[in-house]
Amino acid sequence: MVEITLQLPEVEAEGATTEELAERYLEQAQPLLRQKISELVEHQVKTLTGQDPFHVSFAEFISMGEQQQNELRCAALRRYGFWVDTELERRQAMWMLVVGGEVVSCGTSLNSLPTKSHIYHVAQQKGLAPFLVTREPLP
Repeated sequence: MVEITLQLPEVEAEGATTEELAERYLEQAQPLLRQKISELVEHQVKTLTGQDPFHVSFAEFISMGEQQQNELRCAALRRYGFWVDTELERRQAMWMLVVGGEVVSCGTSLNSLPTKSHIYHVAQQKGLAPFLVTREPLP
């Protein structure tokens, strides 16, 4: 499910019927809704056409909703799952922080996972979306 939120200015309500008031709000909402839907479709098209998840910009990543970020993570694992598993094994790591297809850091225990602020700091410096991958699902 996709959720879109619009902020509309108040409309003149004095003397208006419910239907007229609804029509006034719809007139204001149409262009904003069209823009939001266009942005959503553009993002989905990029995902469906195989945009490399490791090359999504940090700015685009943080502008995504939680669901879109999760879809991006899934796309990255579908595309690079074998590489991720191989790197985890090679490094004998329980987790890795990957930015731009590069392993930025890793650890041998889930107790040493980096904080969200650290992950975002590293990703912002590199300008690309961060991916924290673990050998086992997190609780």
